[in-house]
Amino acid sequence: MQSAHHGKITCSVLISNWLQGPGTLEAERNTHVALFRSMDRCFRAIVAWHHRADSMQRGERDVKRISDFGAAARAAGLIAGAANDRLTERESKSVLELYGIPTVQELGADSLDSLLHAATELGYPLALKIESCDIAHKTEAGGVALNLRSMDEVRAAYERVLANARNFSREAKISGVLLQRMVPEGVEVVVGARIDPLLGPLIVVGFGGVLVELLRDSAVELAPINVGEAMRMLQRLKGAALFGGFRGGPAVDLDRLADLLVRVSELAADQQGLIAELDINPVICAGSALTAVDALIVRAPAHK
Repeated sequence: MQSAHHGKITCSVLISNWLQGPGTLEAERNTHVALFRSMDRCFRAIVAWHHRADSMQRGERDVKRISDFGAAARAAGLIAGAANDRLTERESKSVLELYGIPTVQELGADSLDSLLHAATELGYPLALKIESCDIAHKTEAGGVALNLRSMDEVRAAYERVLANARNFSREAKISGVLLQRMVPEGVEVVVGARIDPLLGPLIVVGFGGVLVELLRDSAVELAPINVGEAMRMLQRLKGAALFGGFRGGPAVDLDRLADLLVRVSELAADQQGLIAELDINPVICAGSALTAVDALIVRAPAHK
């Protein structure tokens, strides 16, 4: 074990001849230890950490809040008041809306009659999703139906989605379903945040949908960020050329997307004592139109 002192930070380096050698398992389980698989990655992280801290101390980072100052208190009330640590999609989106993050138009329904009434109000085509705090990945559970274009299709999808959800998890609490307007095709982006025990709130952006597994392409920063940092995150993505136009569609408005990233970073920084993670997947980007289609907030366990 070697130690080095950098200002107020003490860095300890565990050196082992084995990738999973003695002490590695204990280090992985310790939330106050950052584990690196190579010395170059370790010291690159330390350099980046110090560079950011020095920039902040010199006042070089100009971080001006762009979301409503009152959002923090109102959002904290919604998060703390949720019935479960895993907020429902509607509860999560209610928090996003307080920060000015655009979400898809939707209505909830807890019966077939209320569902059909909601379909008439929204118009077609529609998407239908199961609403349950116990089912995080609705698609895997068969809890999503897309491009519904008639009352009969909505009725059949309702019965199918409920049956799939019950078969997927007999113990899951099902609140009902969400009916949403279908959003036009565009570039699908995933935006997330989590609270790291060592670094604090982090924001991540990458490509959503099938590209998540295909590209494994993301950029991470400490939150909150400013617009310039958000833009640089987008430019660091290996698939950034997709923003120039998708299937002949208009180029993504990167200024608006950067604005959305800043707002999510402010949410993460504001609520770092209340939440463990936040996932918005996808944000569908078509020109200047940005829409958060699905969202999940997980509350920190200490705030049950």
